[in-house]
Amino acid sequence: MGILWARPKPIKNIVIVGGSYGGIFLHFPRKKTVPIDENVGLRAAKLLADQLEDHPEYRIIVIDRNSHMNHLYVFPRFSILPGHEFKAFVPYNHIFTQLQSRHLIIQADLLSMTSNSVTISPTIPSKSSFTGEIPKELETEKGSTVTIPFEYAIYALGASLPDPINVWKSLDHLEEPDAYQLHLKVRSFTTTMTDRHDTEVLLKESSSTLSQVNDDVDQDGSKPCSIAWLQAAQRRAAKANSVVIVGGGALGIQIATDTAEVYPDKKITLIHSRDQLMPIYDKRVHEEALQSLRRLNVDVILNERIDMETVRNPKRDEKGRRVIRTISGRTFSADAILLCTGSRANSRIISKGLGRDVVNPTNGCVRVLRTLQVTNNPVDTSAPNEDVNSLIPASESPFPNIFAIGDVADAYGAIKAGHTAYHQGEVTANNITSLVKRGSSAHLQQYQHGPPAIKVTLGIKHYVYQDGQKVVVGDDGVEDLHVALIWNMLGFTGDFDMHQ
Repeated sequence: MGILWARPKPIKNIVIVGGSYGGIFLHFPRKKTVPIDENVGLRAAKLLADQLEDHPEYRIIVIDRNSHMNHLYVFPRFSILPGHEFKAFVPYNHIFTQLQSRHLIIQADLLSMTSNSVTISPTIPSKSSFTGEIPKELETEKGSTVTIPFEYAIYALGASLPDPINVWKSLDHLEEPDAYQLHLKVRSFTTTMTDRHDTEVLLKESSSTLSQVNDDVDQDGSKPCSIAWLQAAQRRAAKANSVVIVGGGALGIQIATDTAEVYPDKKITLIHSRDQLMPIYDKRVHEEALQSLRRLNVDVILNERIDMETVRNPKRDEKGRRVIRTISGRTFSADAILLCTGSRANSRIISKGLGRDVVNPTNGCVRVLRTLQVTNNPVDTSAPNEDVNSLIPASESPFPNIFAIGDVADAYGAIKAGHTAYHQGEVTANNITSLVKRGSSAHLQQYQHGPPAIKVTLGIKHYVYQDGQKVVVGDDGVEDLHVALIWNMLGFTGDFDMHQ
């Protein structure tokens, strides 16, 4: 009697657009850990890969425009302090295990999306930039497009980054790349005043030896291009004698305090439109941040809103500095103006593909049900958090196979922060797993956001963090913000080279 071979089940794709580090943890000096995040693609991908081990017919495809995971939390520090920038970009090749080799991470631009497919333009031809071998049906040449059908999709494109840390946006002036080797000679300056002086001398020498050119980084999402961008930002920080920072959120505060500590002779001004820094958090966070800024001689201006027309069309004073004006009429001049405000949800592609009603017009975020499934119907996002049941039967929804998570989702008042995005990725992965295994009889988890939590650096070693009602201040920070922990979380162990 002959052997009857079972016909393999057709491959079903679970597409995740946006491959940042959702669910990776930064360790705070306490028993728990708090995740940081801009998008949540990798958290959801890893959970799904683990939970669907017994469903080999499902293949996870993560799509991101960057060749490496961009560790955004360190961008403010590394855009000012040289010598660590290469550590901010982590390869994706340890995300899935060898037994999960069917799953893919592809570097590509997302061009369009429908209710059952995405169309992408891969950055390099014929191969995955990250992991796995691209099947023949997904192969394409550079500059061409390929459409990938999906059973389920997670839209995790986050929000646009503010200009001071947006490696995809050109800087005004870039210098010769030789500065990288000079910057690598900079040693730790946080131990003594002599070290700090040596650092400033070296940076001034390196800046003076380089010719200025009007040029842009031809960004292709690669690690070398992103490193070059951070190096250019460092040179801008070294060259500017005066800096005005607009926006008193975490980014503005971190850039102001780091710049002031690395370059204590520079004139640093922070302008904020309200009377409290980081107003969505405990006032004790504001008080500690304000005290730290003033201790570092940062001029803090509260309750002043910038006239954005003077930013878009800046004038110059007699010394060549840019001049901006507030709504009340106050003027400020500086060599560099850094806007740390105004991020926008990256919802354009899903809105164009599924209809503009999937986006809340008041905030630009994608509308979701409590199950984090995308909907085109207005939802009451102000419903009390505690009224949500943990599981509900799967019900008809306009797009039952598409989920939105992270900063792009209009997630019922959740703070745009890592600890909220982490749980959204977890809820989504659990719900997709339930739908795969149980179909219409599945019970789905509903998302409930947690209490406020954040960590803000206030100089190289000093920081403040809030977890719910608890606010703690510390002084044991390090220059590179323990970046090796992120590499560990992405599968790198033992001795490894962060230049890869």
